[in-house]
Amino acid sequence: MINGNALLNELETIVYQRISRQYSEKTALKCCNALSLCLYLNFKSRLMYIPKTDKRNRAAEYAAIYNDFTGRNHKELAIKYRRSEQSIYAILKAQSQAATAAVQDDLFPKKQKDKKYLTQQVFEEYLPTELQACGISADYANDMAKQLLTHLSASYAGIAVVISKKILQQRQNREHSLFDDFN
Repeated sequence: MINGNALLNELETIVYQRISRQYSEKTALKCCNALSLCLYLNFKSRLMYIPKTDKRNRAAEYAAIYNDFTGRNHKELAIKYRRSEQSIYAILKAQSQAATAAVQDDLFPKKQKDKKYLTQQVFEEYLPTELQACGISADYANDMAKQLLTHLSASYAGIAVVISKKILQQRQNREHSLFDDFN
């Protein structure tokens, strides 16, 4: 069963292995601690939801769902696209409204923001800064954060975990390195 502790162990292992190839072991361990602290601070009062895909990439999937819709195949679409029937209904409604808006002038247009999931925002905007503070380059920190987000989305899409204070304290109170067996 996947939980916050197991997820952090996996992410820290990836960070340690990749950063220790380019930088010192001390820097790699500092980056692992920065990762744990960053995730805890951003998700301490809420679940960390791992999105299925980047919201910006969903437009193509939504268009495909809309194009595959025949009028009565909601259940089949839900199975095919691994979504609930309610989300299929919502997607079809939004796509229908967008198709109508494309051919009709809107008298009262609404500004739409490209809203990101908090998990995506943390990995794209906050984590690279924390990794840089540990002594790695900005480009390497951005690349590392993107790789972690891609790994999460590919391996754990659609789940939510808790990053609790207890998990963070266990990591801070380690007497030996979790990564000793890599040396």
